[in-house]
Amino acid sequence: MSARGLSCGYAVPFSIELPNGIGFNRGGDVEIAFEFARIDRFSAHRLGTLLALFSRLAATGALGGKSIQPARSGFEFKGFALQGLRCSLATFAHVAIDDAALIVLVNLLVGARRRLAVSTMRLNTHIALCRELIVQSEDVAATYPEPFEPLPFPVEDEGPETDALLFDIEFMVRPTAETIATLNSQFDVWALAVRNGAYALAPYPPEESHVESYADGFATIACRAERAYHKLRAADGAVAAALNILAAHHWRVAPIASLRLA
Repeated sequence: MSARGLSCGYAVPFSIELPNGIGFNRGGDVEIAFEFARIDRFSAHRLGTLLALFSRLAATGALGGKSIQPARSGFEFKGFALQGLRCSLATFAHVAIDDAALIVLVNLLVGARRRLAVSTMRLNTHIALCRELIVQSEDVAATYPEPFEPLPFPVEDEGPETDALLFDIEFMVRPTAETIATLNSQFDVWALAVRNGAYALAPYPPEESHVESYADGFATIACRAERAYHKLRAADGAVAAALNILAAHHWRVAPIASLRLA
């Protein structure tokens, strides 16, 4: 995807410099350089925390998008290192995620802007860069990774309320305790990313994003597992991410027969 095909629902408070082709979906290495507006070790620590969350979200399969099979998506976060007093360089290896995942990362940074003194974000600094190719407007829907096509199980969407969401999963065989523990861990990462603004719904600022679970985890009966969320304030991209997580779970952990959203 060209960077010109991406949009963000916010005026980003830092400069973004990108190559014309982002290249998240090519399976290669990606470097992102961050410059800070001031010398601030707390900003560097906070940046590391957000990058780790972005990495954990990618590991669930959430960022695979329409064309990358979620079970094969993700990357290896190699960490980041300070370069001088006002710059950090983050390195990612074997990157196979949708280019629109860049907006997820940008939203995380925007949501932490009061505690994160980033002035410039540069992607793949060894390539000729262009500035501000992302549309930044509340009038344009933000670009988020879409659900993989085709999903490996049928989805019945009962049109959930705007602030409530139920995942009712039927597995092909009775899920083990380990299967449910893995699913809970994946959705805990998803919920944390939502609360940190990864799938922010403009015009609400990213830091006002929210979701709560009615229970601590999925409840199971025979081959079924369900978990209900409420007070959801996030864009539709959050649901797309959850579908990709479940698709990855289907291929990696335990096959899913069907999914009902309510």
